[in-house]
Amino acid sequence: MFSFLKDKYKLILAILFIFLFFSVFYFLNSFFLNKNSENSDFFSFLDLVPNREVVNNLSEVIEVSTIPPRKLFFLMYHYVEINQDKNDFKRDSLNTPPQVFENQIVTLKNAGYKFIKPNQIDEFYNDTSNQKFVVLSFDDGYESFFTQTYPILKKHQVPAVNYLISGFTGNLNHMKYGQIQTLVSDNLVEIGSHTLNHSDLTSLTPEQAKYQIQESKNYFEKNFNITITSFCYPYGFYNNSLFPFLEEAGYKTAVTTKQGVFYSNEFKFEIRRIRPGILTGDSLISFLENLSNSN
Repeated sequence: MFSFLKDKYKLILAILFIFLFFSVFYFLNSFFLNKNSENSDFFSFLDLVPNREVVNNLSEVIEVSTIPPRKLFFLMYHYVEINQDKNDFKRDSLNTPPQVFENQIVTLKNAGYKFIKPNQIDEFYNDTSNQKFVVLSFDDGYESFFTQTYPILKKHQVPAVNYLISGFTGNLNHMKYGQIQTLVSDNLVEIGSHTLNHSDLTSLTPEQAKYQIQESKNYFEKNFNITITSFCYPYGFYNNSLFPFLEEAGYKTAVTTKQGVFYSNEFKFEIRRIRPGILTGDSLISFLENLSNSN
């Protein structure tokens, strides 16, 4: 009887021991698995932390991306003259007094700006320094440009471009053939095209618009033995459908009357310009350097 009870207790103890053994084993196994999982997550997190080389490279990328784009300023003028007809309010509104214009040239020179013509725009594209560039652009080919503005440009040896309307050559208030020839011979002023008769190109048929663009160029090239690569939209009106006509005709640039700055060749046929008005000195420089394209 006692022997049977003794054996029964031994069996119970054996079962308890086995149960205890497997419980401890399960606990330890679970503990170490959890620790490994935590460590794995921790080391995975460390993998996300960039090393010093990666940080340095990233800093360089950020620094490059924050460098502001280089700007080319096209200043826009119509008249630079002493207007004798004070009743001509439209002319007066488009006029910059000669003394103001000359002060603007001096201001830009002193600020380190380099004056170029649109046909020299590759100089802007290829420049790798911090050189600042500006273009002086004049619309319509008025005779006062030759008599009052051109002498100022010659005095300071500053290049410019004048966009001429081929059909208006020799008309009242517009430059004569011989005056244009003088500009061509001197090579200080580039001749650009402003169509045959200053038509709104967006109101014409595609064939008519193409004719205006091409034939005005042909007129100046044939009569003055020059190559025309610069264009100006009459009234500043344009749309994308005109770009292929300009490209086909061999133009490299086309200017609008929208205010803004020029950044890249991507916008070569919709170049924005700036009316500097009577700004000179620090006011002019501050205005230019803070200008951007808002729309």
